[in-house]
Amino acid sequence: MTKSLLWIASALIFVAFLASSPFVYAAETLVENLPAIRFSATDHLLFTNAENELNPGAPNPNLFLHEAVVRAEVANVSAQIHFSNRFATNGPTADLPFVLEKKEVTAEWRDWELRAGDAHHELGKGIALSLYRDDIFGINHTLEGASLRYRPEGGEILGFAGRVNPLKNPVALNAVADPLGENTLFLMGTSATLKTSPLAKLGAHYFIALNKPPEELIRHFNRYWNTVGASYSQLEIVPNVDFYAESNLLLPSRLRGRDYFNEEPGVGTYASLVWSPSPWAVKLEVKDYRRYDFPFRRPPTLEENIVESTHNDDTFGTRLELSHRDIINKSQIQVSYLGGYDRVLGVPIHHGVLGGKYHELELSGGYRSLPTHSNLVHGAFKFKFDTFKRQSIELNARKQRANLNLSALPTVEDRNKLDLTYTFSRNWTASVGYEFVPSNPESNQHFANLGTELKWGALVGKAFVGATSGGTLCSGGVCRRVPPFKGAMLETQYTF
Repeated sequence: MTKSLLWIASALIFVAFLASSPFVYAAETLVENLPAIRFSATDHLLFTNAENELNPGAPNPNLFLHEAVVRAEVANVSAQIHFSNRFATNGPTADLPFVLEKKEVTAEWRDWELRAGDAHHELGKGIALSLYRDDIFGINHTLEGASLRYRPEGGEILGFAGRVNPLKNPVALNAVADPLGENTLFLMGTSATLKTSPLAKLGAHYFIALNKPPEELIRHFNRYWNTVGASYSQLEIVPNVDFYAESNLLLPSRLRGRDYFNEEPGVGTYASLVWSPSPWAVKLEVKDYRRYDFPFRRPPTLEENIVESTHNDDTFGTRLELSHRDIINKSQIQVSYLGGYDRVLGVPIHHGVLGGKYHELELSGGYRSLPTHSNLVHGAFKFKFDTFKRQSIELNARKQRANLNLSALPTVEDRNKLDLTYTFSRNWTASVGYEFVPSNPESNQHFANLGTELKWGALVGKAFVGATSGGTLCSGGVCRRVPPFKGAMLETQYTF
């Protein structure tokens, strides 16, 4: 009975939230002698009814996830809160009637910015530190504390301190696990950027991170990391050439007994050189990450968006990309090669990709090899054509065949995917998908699904029913392995 009341109460709150938005705007027009107050909000709801992989014969669990972000601004001050709810039936997931995920107050002046509460921070290219948001994987890492930013002409200085605050109730279908678990991570650091010329910047940063286990295990910090880094970027270092370089030094220590012992230092370096004499472009990238074991980072992988991102703490790679674009004929051709070495596996990496586009036709293919370990052949096809006024049909096909564990017990992973999407108008699309995975057991080789997306003013709704095979899913420059899905999903997002 209590659970049913909570469901009904949440639905009523959601309806009241939508219905009240016109009155919020009306109230603003009535107040003329006070500073203008601006309200904005985003409401996100996700409902799933999916098969439990651990117990396929059990009733499908129902999962209701909801989150909202409410923001208010007046003059140079803004405040924001982010809260979520979770209700579940027929499954092991516990209810969370209300969770205050994030809260933030910001004050800005011409050269200053002061933040108290939750804020995202990223240093350089994310090699040393990246507290970011990714809705696909249910990631929203923030620093709960305070930060002060000073932006004089020709530079910027930032200071920050607090604890890392991950989401407690991510509203996402493929949410990743919290890297902290029951631990608490405190951060304190600073960064500075100086414009050495109108087109060049020199940067430096430092921070310390301290890991605190649960109180019942230990009362002290059991691990800490010191990180120092520098970066340099310049546009038009010579005509049509842009340059960027960054290097970081990680100094970790771990508590053993009553004393702290220094572990082997880590190094993270990245550089890029881009030469772009139109219509050609040449890009050279180099990465070298050595023993860089720190959980909150998002370094450049240099890989295509098809390969699971692994071993980015100890790897080396160089990627060369050549492309030609013809704007008049709406065509493009691109070829790239990645060569490197995976120090964790102890094998070299080779990955070549060739792709092209002509009007609405796109083709790409490539081969990735880690000798004695694995290899992957991949190809993709995309074609779109107009049918009636403001209507079109789009076909996407993808093929991947991987040979894994070549030095032990070789296995094959063969994935074939086909998606057909019809656009009825700017506000309505419908899709049908089919996957064939012959390398799976006979009873689990075919996956079919239907989906639709509808936009109505500020409301976006998505519906899905059927099954997917899982595999590699990419977002925000990071690719992760996701499990299969079989069931139904309804998702809505409303912004005003």
